[in-house]
Amino acid sequence: MFFYRGRGASGELSFLAALNSPAVPLPAGLGPDQAAALTRGSAGGASLGSRPQSPSPPAVVLLALLLLLLLLLPLLLVLLPLLLLLRPVLVVVLLLLLPLQPLLPLQLLLLLMLLLLVLVVGSGE
Repeated sequence: MFFYRGRGASGELSFLAALNSPAVPLPAGLGPDQAAALTRGSAGGASLGSRPQSPSPPAVVLLALLLLLLLLLPLLLVLLPLLLLLRPVLVVVLLLLLPLQPLLPLQLLLLLMLLLLVLVVGSGE
């Protein structure tokens, strides 16, 4: 089976067309321009690998939440002795914060932090 590799005006095999040749055979009877239009990338003629990859939104959100956690960690360590005295209040606050709508990522993170604090403070006795 032959694959279309694109021929120049003089009939020789084009080096760039050979590099960009598709892995599947193209229909017979296509000219170089039509074959190039079929194999061209979606970004205005650029190949798929030429676009810079940006981080996905969930990765950015997770990175921001991790940074927020690192910023709040010293404050939580300072408040830990006070939390030892307020353990019953923490349980009530945790139960009151459970929303009826779907949880947002920040709400979920805060609930998990409160639950972790309740478990850590509760196991310290």
